[in-house]
Amino acid sequence: KQHATLVWRSQPDGSGGYRIVDGSLSGEASRNGVMVNSVKYKSRDLQHEDQIVFGPGVKLVYLVLAREAFPTAPPDLFRKHR
Repeated sequence: KQHATLVWRSQPDGSGGYRIVDGSLSGEASRNGVMVNSVKYKSRDLQHEDQIVFGPGVKLVYLVLAREAFPTAPPDLFRKHR
Protein backbone atom coordinates (compact mmCIF):
# COMPACT_ATOMS: atom_id res chain seq x y z
CA LYS A 1 0.00 0.00 0.00
CA GLN A 2 1.26 3.51 -0.80
CA HIS A 3 1.58 6.03 2.01
CA ALA A 4 1.82 9.06 -0.26
CA THR A 5 2.74 10.27 -3.73
CA LEU A 6 4.96 13.22 -4.63
CA VAL A 7 3.87 15.16 -7.72
CA TRP A 8 6.08 17.75 -9.44
CA ARG A 9 4.10 20.91 -10.26
CA SER A 10 5.72 23.20 -12.85
CA GLN A 11 5.05 26.93 -12.83
CA PRO A 12 4.90 29.13 -15.98
CA ASP A 13 8.11 30.93 -14.91
CA GLY A 14 10.06 27.64 -15.04
CA SER A 15 10.11 27.13 -11.29
CA GLY A 16 8.11 24.47 -9.54
CA GLY A 17 7.75 22.36 -6.47
CA TYR A 18 6.38 19.14 -5.10
CA ARG A 19 2.90 18.46 -3.80
CA ILE A 20 2.38 15.52 -1.46
CA VAL A 21 -0.84 13.55 -1.96
CA ASP A 22 -2.11 11.08 0.63
CA GLY A 23 -2.18 7.54 -0.75
CA SER A 24 -1.89 6.55 -4.38
CA LEU A 25 -2.63 8.60 -7.48
CA SER A 26 -5.54 6.24 -8.18
CA GLY A 27 -7.27 7.75 -5.14
CA GLU A 28 -6.74 5.04 -2.55
CA ALA A 29 -5.98 6.82 0.76
CA SER A 30 -3.32 5.57 3.16
CA ARG A 31 -4.27 4.01 6.48
CA ASN A 32 -2.71 6.72 8.69
CA GLY A 33 -3.01 9.76 6.44
CA VAL A 34 -0.26 12.32 5.93
CA MET A 35 0.61 14.96 8.51
CA VAL A 36 2.63 18.03 7.49
CA ASN A 37 3.80 20.25 10.33
CA SER A 38 1.35 18.49 12.69
CA VAL A 39 -1.70 19.09 10.44
CA LYS A 40 -3.40 16.25 8.52
CA TYR A 41 -3.76 16.85 4.76
CA LYS A 42 -5.15 15.00 1.77
CA SER A 43 -2.74 17.03 -0.40
CA ARG A 44 -0.43 19.99 0.16
CA ASP A 45 2.28 21.89 -1.69
CA LEU A 46 5.50 21.28 0.19
CA GLN A 47 7.72 24.07 1.52
CA HIS A 48 11.37 23.99 2.58
CA GLU A 49 11.77 22.28 5.98
CA ASP A 50 8.20 20.91 6.16
CA GLN A 51 8.06 18.01 8.62
CA ILE A 52 6.08 15.07 7.24
CA VAL A 53 4.71 12.14 9.29
CA PHE A 54 3.25 9.09 7.53
CA GLY A 55 2.59 7.04 10.65
CA PRO A 56 4.14 5.95 13.93
CA GLY A 57 7.91 6.12 13.58
CA VAL A 58 7.85 7.17 9.91
CA LYS A 59 8.93 10.82 9.62
CA LEU A 60 10.90 12.97 7.20
CA VAL A 61 11.87 16.57 6.57
CA TYR A 62 11.41 18.04 3.08
CA LEU A 63 14.38 20.16 2.00
CA VAL A 64 14.77 22.28 -1.12
CA LEU A 65 18.45 22.22 -2.04
CA ALA A 66 20.43 24.41 -4.43
CA ARG A 67 21.69 22.65 -7.56
CA GLU A 68 25.21 23.86 -6.76
CA ALA A 69 25.19 21.77 -3.57
CA PHE A 70 25.24 18.59 -5.73
CA PRO A 71 27.61 19.14 -8.68
CA THR A 72 27.25 15.55 -9.95
CA ALA A 73 23.43 15.43 -9.88
CA PRO A 74 21.39 15.64 -13.09
CA PRO A 75 20.64 19.31 -13.95
CA ASP A 76 16.87 19.09 -13.40
CA LEU A 77 17.01 17.17 -10.11
CA PHE A 78 17.33 20.16 -7.81
CA ARG A 79 15.75 23.62 -7.90
CA LYS A 80 17.00 26.76 -6.21
CA HIS A 81 15.19 27.70 -3.01
CA ARG A 82 14.02 31.30 -3.06
